[in-house]
Amino acid sequence: MLGALSVAGLPAWLQLLCFLAAGGAGGLLRHLLSRGGLILPSKKRVGDETLLRLGFVASMLIGAGAGAAVDQNLATAFGYGIAGPYTLEKLGQLVLNGGKK
Repeated sequence: MLGALSVAGLPAWLQLLCFLAAGGAGGLLRHLLSRGGLILPSKKRVGDETLLRLGFVASMLIGAGAGAAVDQNLATAFGYGIAGPYTLEKLGQLVLNGGKK
């Protein structure tokens, strides 16, 4: 079954596209499970600046990047797509809290 998830015989650009898609799907699933729905992109004024919040798109982009970093298996790319946004969230929380858990 897992052998069917290998994209080894495809051209390199198509393999990359498959890994990006699998990672993005993992990021989307992680966002849906952790947030209970989709948080849409939005803009927010903070003083004189405008802050752009990407919502679920950020989770998909991070997942796609993590999925593209792995090779030869779509299931692994999907798994990294789920784990990538979570890992970056936790690292960001550590940085913002001064290294405290």
